[in-house]
Amino acid sequence: VKPDPAIYHHTLDLLEVAPHEAIFVDDIPVNVEAADALGIHAILFRNEAQAIADIRNIQARANGA
Repeated sequence: VKPDPAIYHHTLDLLEVAPHEAIFVDDIPVNVEAADALGIHAILFRNEAQAIADIRNIQARANGA
């Protein structure tokens, strides 16, 4: 159960992705902090526009922009 790191590791294993390849969005700060501590791109959800902008920024950085 979040924020236990085991649930994040389990999900990454199921999806076969590395932490730096994943994006985690949640509205609970402690859950976001736990994901971030594992190297997952973590976004604290405040509203839809903010979350989409944050995801696009992560994608742009990943693509070298």
